[in-house]
Amino acid sequence: MTNQQDDLAGSGASIEPFIHLDEYPFVICRSCSVGIIAREVMNHLESKHSQVDPRDQRRINAAVMTMNGVAKDQAELCGWTLPPPTIRPIAYIKAPKNDGLGCRHCTYVVRDRSQMKKHYRVQHGLTNGPKRTGSARRGTRRGQEEAVPWRVGVQCQRMCNWGHGNRWFEVGQVKEGGA
Repeated sequence: MTNQQDDLAGSGASIEPFIHLDEYPFVICRSCSVGIIAREVMNHLESKHSQVDPRDQRRINAAVMTMNGVAKDQAELCGWTLPPPTIRPIAYIKAPKNDGLGCRHCTYVVRDRSQMKKHYRVQHGLTNGPKRTGSARRGTRRGQEEAVPWRVGVQCQRMCNWGHGNRWFEVGQVKEGGA
């Protein structure tokens, strides 16, 4: 929790259901487990938390808009660097998925094979071997994994479901020689 939140709490003000972690340019909705930028707070409150009194919604929105370290719009979020893969899973957002695909050349992570193939082709100029069609494809036995250049089973999370925060990032990676 930030000092700003402590100050707000001390004044009787609260940004519930949100919390802000200094490391991230979002407030995180604790009820929905998703990161929100400042200009999306009011819409989120109106659409997902309509039970919150409209005066409280406006007060929460105003408080978040004045917070340092929270991106005001998507343009401000474009400079956000994803956390390192060695961070622990972030408790306040949706639980990590364990089926991520991780690039061996950079920190790119997705959960969709076709997106990973495109990443390798566009970003690294690599292809995943020759195209296999017909009988060549049938030559792979059922249950047998095809060799791929990326890492599989990567533990990953994402902060948002839209905009620039809608990117998977690796969490919980164990450092070489570490525990």
